[in-house]
Amino acid sequence: MSVEPDPGREAPPRAGALLARAENGGVRAGRRLASVAAALRTAEEDRLDDRTRAGFEALIESLFGTIRAAIVQQATRTLIADGHVDIVDMLSAPRRDDHPGDDGLAAIVLDDPAVLREIDGRVRQDLLTDALVAHERDDPEQPSLLPRLAGERDPLIAGPAMAMLLALSRRAAPPADGALARIDLSAEAYHRFVWYVAADLRAAFVSAAGICPAPLDRALTAAAERSLAGHDEGIGLEPSAVRLAAALVSAGRGGGSTAIEALGDRLLALFIALVAEDVGLDYDAARDAVLDRDGARLWLMLRAMGMDRAAMGRVALALAAADHHRSIDDLAADLDAAAAIPAETASAAFADQCLPAAYRQARAALGEGR
Repeated sequence: MSVEPDPGREAPPRAGALLARAENGGVRAGRRLASVAAALRTAEEDRLDDRTRAGFEALIESLFGTIRAAIVQQATRTLIADGHVDIVDMLSAPRRDDHPGDDGLAAIVLDDPAVLREIDGRVRQDLLTDALVAHERDDPEQPSLLPRLAGERDPLIAGPAMAMLLALSRRAAPPADGALARIDLSAEAYHRFVWYVAADLRAAFVSAAGICPAPLDRALTAAAERSLAGHDEGIGLEPSAVRLAAALVSAGRGGGSTAIEALGDRLLALFIALVAEDVGLDYDAARDAVLDRDGARLWLMLRAMGMDRAAMGRVALALAAADHHRSIDDLAADLDAAAAIPAETASAAFADQCLPAAYRQARAALGEGR
């Protein structure tokens, strides 16, 4: 194959893309060095392992793909109805090589700490749930916890339990052609994803066409607003677990034994929600503690729930069996120390965290000394 230049041939269409890639080469090199430096500064226990990284990438790809497909579909309907078929063809066309992929878009969307915390928690929670080992029941004829609760006569228990069963089935459903059965995101996170995906679709069109006609802007914004209006964060897995936990605790049926049974049934979301409800924390705070491989915060929370040494040990062993990165070297000593703390003292340790997050943030912004 010859690589000699042909003086009589005009520059190929890809020349512009090649020039753009070359121009961005220095930026990419700098970004890579920054990533290397950040990785070297990150402690070993805080680095993403391959499984977590793959989970992150799969979730982000599915979220972008699902949201993008919905916006394109709705925008296409609007454009066709308004007679702009030519715009539809370009909107659905493959992206140019020089248009940034979803990695760059993800970096921008996840620049919001609250959104990053939510996605990180979702990924690691799902991975830990998948790795949990279901415990054998003393009575093999007895139904597992969630179906049992869903079958109760009390609608205040059965309703939230059935809602969580449905949320679990949606979460477990594999993506169909890259589209998720349900986008379990908070309203804030979903809002950020939708508007950035809409803006990215516009940018891709401009990259290909060189202009953005006004009808496209109108169609994209209308599609985004329709998507936001149809999003119900309340039917997601985590909100469903929170409602069920609140119902159980309100009925005097929460506590350590129910939490341990939930963990034994691989209902990690319900376990987290029960811990949060019993201690008085929000779901995210309890999830952070459960996912923290150090475990100190979790043992203190379990002690605040009134769990004894044996009960905490069952939780610790279940989590250690599901996550080989958790150290068991000092586990016995940690559990002994936690068990020696009075439940009231352990509960008092979380008194400040039980206050509304907005109030704590305002206090921090003003300075605790004021």
